[in-house]
Amino acid sequence: ELVPVEAHFDRYVLPLIPLVGVLAGSVGYLAIGALVVLLVPLVWSARAADELRGRDARLYADDWIAANVSRSSRIVADPSTLPLDGYNVTRLELPGPGRPFDLRRDLSTLSAAPGTWLLVSGAVTDRVAAQPELYPREARFYRELDRLHTAAFEADGDAPGSTGPWVRLYRLP
Repeated sequence: ELVPVEAHFDRYVLPLIPLVGVLAGSVGYLAIGALVVLLVPLVWSARAADELRGRDARLYADDWIAANVSRSSRIVADPSTLPLDGYNVTRLELPGPGRPFDLRRDLSTLSAAPGTWLLVSGAVTDRVAAQPELYPREARFYRELDRLHTAAFEADGDAPGSTGPWVRLYRLP
């Protein structure tokens, strides 16, 4: 199929806007038609910007960590979380089909080191949970995490005034 329904049509059309504008400016009678055509991407952009309003939930997590987590603590984090400058951060590998399982994604190993925090994000966890057949070990890791531990902090990107994926911070014993 040449134009799949799932394709991001606006991603391919938006780069044509300058060309349409130049053509409209050089051929006077096309100006009105070009203006009408240019309104469509403007509406797309405005709708996309609505999703970006608010404060990213990851920023709330960053603030909470700065106020509540010692700089000497170890933080193990999903790859879609903030950099957390000044902290001892270990980044987990991004799961993907054909990629090897990250052996650090093991609760018993992580819990063995005192003062360890685990920062997870819906950007990774939700994708893994939606396809456990592709990510069986990762899905088991996140299920066990929710079953065995309570988040010390949680921010939901769907909450009023928030955007982005949800984030949870767990203090591991």
